[in-house]
Amino acid sequence: MIKKRGGDFGKQRILPIIAGSIAPPITGALIDWYSTGLGYSDYTPAMFLSVAVLLVSAALVIRLRFTVEHTENRMAADLKRLMTKKEVNALLILAFALGTNWGFVSTYLFPFLKTLEAPNSVMGMALLVGNLFSVPVIFIGDRIVGKFGCHTIFITAFFVYAFREFIYTFFR
Repeated sequence: MIKKRGGDFGKQRILPIIAGSIAPPITGALIDWYSTGLGYSDYTPAMFLSVAVLLVSAALVIRLRFTVEHTENRMAADLKRLMTKKEVNALLILAFALGTNWGFVSTYLFPFLKTLEAPNSVMGMALLVGNLFSVPVIFIGDRIVGKFGCHTIFITAFFVYAFREFIYTFFR
C-alpha cells in the first residue's frame, strides 16, 4: 500500500514509535496508581489497555480495503542466491548480534529496574526516552547513512549498545 501511494516505509514507522513512546509512561503511571496500597505491582490496567487497543485496531483493520500484489514464486531460488553472497551473510550476522543486544536489554532491563525498586512510571519513561531518539533518525536516516556509510552506522550501534549496557552496571 505504501509503494502504491508513493509513501516512504521508514516514515510510516513514526506512528508506532510515537505510540510506543507515549503508551508505556501512561501505562506505568496507571499501574502505580492502581497498585497503591497493595504492596505489589498489579498489571491489570496494562492488560485491559492492551486489549482495548487491540480491539480498536481490529475494528479499523476490518474497515481497510487493500489488495496484495502477487509476484513470481521464485522465493526459494532468490533466497538461495542471496544466501551465497558474503555481504548478505555478514549483514545477517551483524543484525543477529544487534538483535541479541536489543533482546538482552528489552528482556532484562525491567526486571533489573524492579530489583532497584524503580516505580513502573520510571520504566515507562525509560521506553519514552529510548524511543524519542529514533523519531528524528527516521527523517534524516538516509542522509546519515549517505554521509557516514553502513559500516560506520553498524560500528556506532555496537558501541552505543555497549555504552548503554555499561552505564546500567552503575545503577545500584
